[in-house]
Amino acid sequence: MKVTLEMELPNAVAASLPDRQADLRNIFALGLQQWQTPSGSYPWLDEVLDKLADAPAPAEVLQWKLSRKAQARIEALLERNRTTGLTPEEEREWKCFERIEHFVRLAKTRAAARLQAAA
Repeated sequence: MKVTLEMELPNAVAASLPDRQADLRNIFALGLQQWQTPSGSYPWLDEVLDKLADAPAPAEVLQWKLSRKAQARIEALLERNRTTGLTPEEEREWKCFERIEHFVRLAKTRAAARLQAAA
């Protein structure tokens, strides 16, 4: 699907935009993802962000898991998806979880590499 957008922006914003269309598409896509991931909406997201804000040591990153309550929420979303399907809000939450889980896996991979390099 192709969509063409036209919008008026303040001069200060317009001046800071990159010249390349590909960059603008990426900026828009990242902004859309951020908009779909409202901080504070999902308790498990706050849990992940709080843990990362603590700047844990690599060994702590490898051992870290979501709380039982957060795991139960994710399992409930999975079950609902298998049975009745997700509401639009639940779908947004699930997509947010998938993105965050990907970043947590990347952090764990990097932590493992740091531990291995230090050994």
